[in-house]
Amino acid sequence: MKRLFWVVLGMVLISCNKENERILTFSFGAETSFIQEADYSSEDRTLEIEVEVISDSRCPLNAQCVWQGEAEVKVEIENGITSEVILSTYDNHVDTVRNTRLELISVDPYPEQDKNIPLSSKIVTLVIEVVKS
Repeated sequence: MKRLFWVVLGMVLISCNKENERILTFSFGAETSFIQEADYSSEDRTLEIEVEVISDSRCPLNAQCVWQGEAEVKVEIENGITSEVILSTYDNHVDTVRNTRLELISVDPYPEQDKNIPLSSKIVTLVIEVVKS
């Protein structure tokens, strides 16, 4: 009986903890800023998004480079089925996965010469839309 009490108490505490978590949301069709490794849900809760990886090799401001470089963003999408897409500032800034269209607007801040920008400061701006079949 004592063991059952502790199991039930633990389940109650865990469920209360989840209810108090802050849920980050986005609106379809609107520019939204995302940070890496945070979970986001559409306002209607039909789609979940996570920016898993931000890779930034763009030529820094005030530097001379052989090529412009690119920023890549790996995004996980969940709407019943989990998918991943990689968007790029160079050659793939728009992609569609099933009925979800993602457009990469920007990756900020832009790199600066001799300045290390931590990934925790990177912000990815996306527009996410539902594509009607």
